[in-house]
Amino acid sequence: MYSFIIYIIAISLQISGAVQLSLSFVSTKRDNVIRNFIGKSIISRDNNTKTVYYDKKAYKQVFKSAYLNKFSFIYIFLGYLLGIWGTIEKESKHKAAIFIILTTILILTITNLLISLYVKNSKEVNREITNEDLERLHIRPDIENISNEEINKLFN
Repeated sequence: MYSFIIYIIAISLQISGAVQLSLSFVSTKRDNVIRNFIGKSIISRDNNTKTVYYDKKAYKQVFKSAYLNKFSFIYIFLGYLLGIWGTIEKESKHKAAIFIILTTILILTITNLLISLYVKNSKEVNREITNEDLERLHIRPDIENISNEEINKLFN
């Protein structure tokens, strides 16, 4: 029975990892997430206040996807590692399939819940993109308004 349980967990981890990897591969480093986000959303900057405007919900979603993909690699690795010890000897393959499906759903649900909570509460994730971030990463906003100083220079 012990090897059957390990087999179920191993296969479930492999499937969970594969499902999450199919979403896309993204780094969880903040700078990489910003770069990835820039290509998917419109960024604007008010040159008077140097305030950056963007879809904060979409930005958090990019972070969530990045963390899900990171867990995918861990799940696939652990799944293959545990697979070394798992077998279906006397157990029914139908029974194994049902347990694999249920365990996979459980792993995916728990992972999504925990990562959603992390993204919602993480100071790193919830720190807004600043003008300094854009300048450091050499990113130009899609839309910029002209500053009062620049307007005055034009008319003087």
